[in-house]
Amino acid sequence: MNVTPPVTSGNYAIMERPRGAGNTDRGLTRQIAPTRSEGSVEPNPNPCAGFDCERYKRGRLIRGMCPSHYNAWLATSTTKRKIPPRPKAVGCTIKGCDVQLIQARGWCAKHYTRWQKHGDPEWEPLGPRQGCVADDCERDHYSLGYCVMHYSRVRNHGTPYSPAQYISGETCEAPDCVAEAPRGRYCSAHQARLTRLGTFDLPIRDRYQSGVGYWWIKRPDHPLATSRGWIREHRVVLFDAIGPGEHPCHWCQTRVTWDETYPFSKAGLVVDHLDEDPANNNPGNLVPSCAPCNLARSSRWKKRSQESA
Repeated sequence: MNVTPPVTSGNYAIMERPRGAGNTDRGLTRQIAPTRSEGSVEPNPNPCAGFDCERYKRGRLIRGMCPSHYNAWLATSTTKRKIPPRPKAVGCTIKGCDVQLIQARGWCAKHYTRWQKHGDPEWEPLGPRQGCVADDCERDHYSLGYCVMHYSRVRNHGTPYSPAQYISGETCEAPDCVAEAPRGRYCSAHQARLTRLGTFDLPIRDRYQSGVGYWWIKRPDHPLATSRGWIREHRVVLFDAIGPGEHPCHWCQTRVTWDETYPFSKAGLVVDHLDEDPANNNPGNLVPSCAPCNLARSSRWKKRSQESA
């Protein structure tokens, strides 16, 4: 198939090509296409009409302007808008600051951060405080001028004073109590007793059972009692049964004495329960023992208990 060569007319070329197979018309169709030189784009003979613009010598112009000046013309209806040049950094403008690196607004990073946080680039932090500023308080300074206690009150209640001083100001109505009543008729101690026990009087406790099953009794006058007057009941029962002094171990016949205290000394007398029940303090169920024998029997009993379980 022979195709007619293009006919050039000015800046356009008329090209003829066959019609499509589905078209019923016969003959050739003409297509007008712009001509351009191969290999490079011709320079634009008309530069940008913007103010002193020499940046856009080539390419497509919009209304005779480069895209940059065209956008400026759309925004301000003029292309003669110069952006003022950025001043050269000459150091922080705050008096007395010798930092040369500028962060923003003519300030260094330190003064710019102070302006952001406090609204003043010349803001200066307070010097170290020597003590709490609360009345009659000699504690060390912690924060905001207060010690730890008064600072916590300021955060929780908005005032450095105690709740009893600013909420009620009344004294407790419990007998013989002069404490402040912060939120009602009674102080916190008597209010807790009234809620838990139904009375202001503390219960008199001279015997209680520990978590492991041993009974403790209050015997301040006993020679084996602790500094607070408490002693395990099984030690009192066996002491009254065999008396003070040295005694042989029920299992290995090693001499042990009440004078030494287990577990600080192997010679200390340990009361052993024959039935391994720490709550059974019957005198026939208690025997003197040394610490190694008592621990060995306790370990074997625990192992048997685990195996049976």
